Amino acid sequence: MDRFTLSHLADRDLVASLKSLRAQERRALADLLAHIAEVEARRLYLPAAYPSMLDWLTRELEFSYDAALRRLRASRVARRFPAVFAAVADGALDLTAVLLLAPELTPENAGELLAAASRKSKNEILQLLARRARPTPQLPLTPKAPATPATQRPQVAPAPLSPIDSTESAQTMEPLFADLGADEQAPPPEPRQWVSLPKSTMAKIARLLELTGHTLPARTSAAAIDRAVEALVEQIEKRKLGRTHTPARAARPTTNVRTIPAHLRRAVSERDGDRCAFVSADGRRCECRTNLEFDHVVPLARGGLTTVENVRLCCRAHNQYAAERVFGEGFMRGKRAWATRRTRANSRTGITHAPVP
Repeated sequence: MDRFTLSHLADRDLVASLKSLRAQERRALADLLAHIAEVEARRLYLPAAYPSMLDWLTRELEFSYDAALRRLRASRVARRFPAVFAAVADGALDLTAVLLLAPELTPENAGELLAAASRKSKNEILQLLARRARPTPQLPLTPKAPATPATQRPQVAPAPLSPIDSTESAQTMEPLFADLGADEQAPPPEPRQWVSLPKSTMAKIARLLELTGHTLPARTSAAAIDRAVEALVEQIEKRKLGRTHTPARAARPTTNVRTIPAHLRRAVSERDGDRCAFVSADGRRCECRTNLEFDHVVPLARGGLTTVENVRLCCRAHNQYAAERVFGEGFMRGKRAWATRRTRANSRTGITHAPVP
């Protein structure tokens, strides 16, 4: 008998079975969040050749991007406030409620706020948060301007729109991206989207059309943006990866052993295909193409050389992971803390570079 054909069940048995499944679903969700939180805490996605927990959830567990993002954020909230696990398992809170409460939860108010939001709908939780918000300061009263007849009101032109490839509006996705790390990916861009550009940007596009309009296939804003992005990509590839359209010149001599010459950066990036070269124990290669850094397979501190064979591209997450495997997690944590303190001190003093101890 097909397990999804339920016509043989009596009404009472069907309802009882549905309620039981609903309770199991809540408990399974709480267990899922706990497992996600623990896997992320142990960073088990790194040895599996994924640059972030979000990437691991979408590719390894085959969650959709939105489903993975919601569960990842909820697991981080529950790890900070363990009472969330019990509330989700009991059905007092669902994913939407947890994400709505997340920005307002603190160690001082967590118990009270979770209890107040228990078994409330989304709208009721929004009203609860609105009541708890600080009152806005009273502005001084000003004389009310006389009403202007509708026929005399100035017509405000809408902001100009330009079709460009982009991700979703930052304002729309800001709640979901609030706690993402640098190694976690934004959602894939839509094939084509209309976005509103400020007047200053439109003025720059107009100036670009004046300067390069005769070289563009079509004198449109989209063509100008495409040309500007292309020029910017070429500029960054030349600076970061050593790419050039002109014949390569002889490498300039340098006494800094940490400097990777342009011709070597160019060879490594072409060999690795502008993609992280980290490979897991089971042979899976990381697919990350963002936040790429040049990494010495055998570190300089261990006698490694700056050669094509000993240099590879790594995403930032796997570059740090490789260093931790060589020097230890505690040592690298101390180095990162020292670098953070140095950066803050330099920002206060105006120094852009400080000697390495």
